Amino acid sequence: MIVNRDMKQIRNFVLFSLFALAVSCGSGDKKEDSTSSSADSCMSGQITVWGEAPIYASISMARDNAKEDACRTAVQKCIGEQVAAMSGVSDGQAVGNEIFSEAKGLCRNDQIIKEEQYPLDTVKMLKVFVRYNISQTDVRNQIDTMQKLVGNPKIMVLLREEYDSPKGKKVEGFSSRSGLAGGVLRNYLSGKGYQIIEPGNLGQINEDAVSSNPSLLSDAIKDKAAKAGADVVILGQIEVKPKTSAEAGTDGLNKNVKSYEALGSVSIITLWGAGNELGVYNKPANGAGFTQDQAFQAAAKRYAGGPNGNEALAKFVDEKLKQEWSRLVRNNLIQIKVKGLPQKVSAVFRDDLSKMGCKEINEQSIQDMDMQYEVRYPGKSFALADSMSFYREDPRMFASIKESGKKPRVKEVNRGTIYIVFE
Repeated sequence: MIVNRDMKQIRNFVLFSLFALAVSCGSGDKKEDSTSSSADSCMSGQITVWGEAPIYASISMARDNAKEDACRTAVQKCIGEQVAAMSGVSDGQAVGNEIFSEAKGLCRNDQIIKEEQYPLDTVKMLKVFVRYNISQTDVRNQIDTMQKLVGNPKIMVLLREEYDSPKGKKVEGFSSRSGLAGGVLRNYLSGKGYQIIEPGNLGQINEDAVSSNPSLLSDAIKDKAAKAGADVVILGQIEVKPKTSAEAGTDGLNKNVKSYEALGSVSIITLWGAGNELGVYNKPANGAGFTQDQAFQAAAKRYAGGPNGNEALAKFVDEKLKQEWSRLVRNNLIQIKVKGLPQKVSAVFRDDLSKMGCKEINEQSIQDMDMQYEVRYPGKSFALADSMSFYREDPRMFASIKESGKKPRVKEVNRGTIYIVFE
């Protein structure tokens, strides 16, 4: 999600909002019954929110779940909605789900102000009013982190660089930190606020074949990259080789100058939903120097960063993501495959998906005990699955629990698909 406005303005606005807003959510719809406490209380570093959870195994377990529900509400209301409003790329609920694993550190030093129970159909619910004490330093650090998480996609760079250098042919693979173009690209993107995800253990890959034809990148590799935290893969191959005297334009005045050329093709591949190619960069770059080492290094670095950082791979990637990312994250297509749910409950389950923040819920196939939906969700499938897993026993969020007598369980989640079993 790309935040196109001034990031400092967002940080200051959200910081003020965090201290200036206290949220109180009662039973029923989590977006209703919000109230603000006094400004003095907010500015003292306190957030007070309602949280709810069903009582099944024990009061203690329900209390812990209710406190986490309260924390999720605080993150959504105090950070998610403010960032969403400023950026215009998502909604507060989805942003809150997306950043919760990082932002939940905000909810420390808790104190339960009030606790009560009430019946919801046949389930007894526990409702707690929780006050969290926070420090300004923690808030600033969290907001800085949230802006990076929400504002830019996380990128995995998979470049294969082949040099015809003075010391012979040399290849730098996907996991190498010695690649010249890859180093320039990573540094440029980091400076623009992107988080770089290391390749890690992606398994056995024919790097030569895959980098020369990104369409060969398997779904299994894409899934591993996504689970590692990447939203986008920069995939391609770069070859750096010497130019002939005629190509370099050598004459009597510069006969001692060596010249190299960097050629290649690099694709930007999104890992959201089914995934697609956002763009391809294939402009050559030249490098010159008084030694061959200087020349081939200059060519590789210019391919990635250009002589002044312009008209090169790094700028192309940044501009393409700024053009496409906000549109993409607002309209992430996710497949939801459901087993074990009676067909008569399908309409109720559609309403449950709406409560989770899903939009444009389309039935792909509906059979008894076997259903498939395609939804648009302004966030990643992993964030949606996490929210579903937390609320799987909560009849407020899943009315299908009462109608079917079963509880949903997220069996598996990968890039663009969530598998749910009712049992």
